[in-house]
This record gives sequence, structure tokens and C-alpha cells, in this order.
Amino acid sequence: MRLRILISFGVLASALLISVRESQAAEGPPPTPVIIGNGTSVTGEAEAHSVRQGKKTSELREGSLSLSTTAPGPPLVYRSEIRWVAETQSTCVSITQQEGDPNDILNIYMEMAALDWARSTTPRCGASMPPPAVPSPGAAAQMVWRDQMKLPPPEPYIAPGKAITGLRAFMEIRGPRTVTQTFNVFGYALTITATASSYDVDWGDGSWSRGVTSSGGPWPSGDVRHVYTTQGTYTVRVLERWTGTWSVAGGGGGSVDGALSSEGRIDAFPVVQVQAVRNR
Repeated sequence: MRLRILISFGVLASALLISVRESQAAEGPPPTPVIIGNGTSVTGEAEAHSVRQGKKTSELREGSLSLSTTAPGPPLVYRSEIRWVAETQSTCVSITQQEGDPNDILNIYMEMAALDWARSTTPRCGASMPPPAVPSPGAAAQMVWRDQMKLPPPEPYIAPGKAITGLRAFMEIRGPRTVTQTFNVFGYALTITATASSYDVDWGDGSWSRGVTSSGGPWPSGDVRHVYTTQGTYTVRVLERWTGTWSVAGGGGGSVDGALSSEGRIDAFPVVQVQAVRNR
């Protein structure tokens, strides 16, 4: 009797085991664990898991993984305009923002205008946004170039310290042609490099050599030269024009707008006349 009961239980267990295996085979293999971002393993049909790293969000819903990324928006630049308010018979300044390249020189000037208006006594319009708390790196570089950049004067020299009428005088323009300076302004570490681009030479007798790109040289091969026709003393001036570029620690940079100038001179430069003497 006991043997029959044991056999019956064995047959029943085998039948249940076969039924379970057939059910699992019909449903497919168990879900594969999914590794998300930081190594978290997630399984299950109804389980949802999100991992946030920076601006990226990963979500698993009903066994599928979907990624959604919040990308940073396009850069914005400032605009300002003066408006007439009929109700108060007065003007106000409106400051707005729009998409644009903050390193573009036009946008830099517009931002500087917004800053200038913010410092003026003109009130802001009701719908105006506030001005930037600090200028962008490009605007800061433009301000430094305009207000703080110090450039060395050129050092003109004409050997041997005088000229002779009717003969060519050769000028050498000495001094550095590249200047690099660093500034810590508005929380930025700015580096500005100025490069000499051209010279205007006033020879003192009413003659000019404009847009000279060479720094000249001595006799006989120098290419910045002039012939005086009248003896006397002259003030010789050299106007040096500089262009600039900027960079900021951490990346970014561009060109600054507007050439700066520095001036060097030779005061009381003598021009003499030599006459031939014949022996009698």
C-alpha cells in the first residue's frame, strides 16, 4: 500500500515538473538583465528605473530602454534699443536676447551697448530683461583692448643721424612687432596679443609713406626711404598700427575690433646740403 502511494506521488510530481517546463518554454527565456549607466542591473516587465548623470536621463519601462538627452540650448546674445513711451512722453531702453555667436564682433558691440545703457540714467522698459551681470569673454576682451592695452612706440632711426639733400635717406623702424599681455578682469584670465600691421611715415617735409608693412633697413637695401630736396631740420613721425587677438583660460578666443596705434618720432632731424668744391 505504501509503495503504491509513493509511486502515485512520484508520477504526480513528474507531471507537474513537465507542465512547468512547457509553460516556461511557451513564454520564452527569462528577461536579460540590463546594465544602466552606473552599473545598475534591472530586470522585470513592469519595473521602471531612471539614472541621471549630468543632463542625460535613462529610463527602462516594460523591459525596454529609452534614452532622452537634454542638450544645451544655442548661445544667446544681447540686443538693446531705445523706445518712445507715449504715455509718459519719455524714452526707455529695452534689453532682449536672441540666438547668435557671442564671439562675433557685432554681437560683442551690441552686448557692450546693453552694458552702457544699463549704466546710463535712461530707465529700462517694463518688459526689458536685466543687462548681463558680467560681460562675456569677448566683450571683456574688447573693453580691455579699448581701455587698458598699452603698446610700445616705434623707434625710427635714419643713419648716420642726418640726411643729405638729393640722396636717399634710409629708415629703420625698430621696436617689438608683437606684444602679449595678460589681464584678470570680470573673473576671466584673458590673454591679448597685439601685432604690428602697418606704419604711416611722416617725413616732416609734407611727404608721407602710408600703409608701409616693412620695418625698413639701412643703406643700401632698406625699402623705407625718402629723398629730401631742401635742407633744414624736420620732425619725422612714425605711426604704428596694431591689430589684436584674445584668448581666455579654459578655451575660447577671437579677434578684437579696431586697430590701435602708437607713435614714435625723430625730433629736429637735420638735412644738410653738400656742395662740390673745385680746386683753382
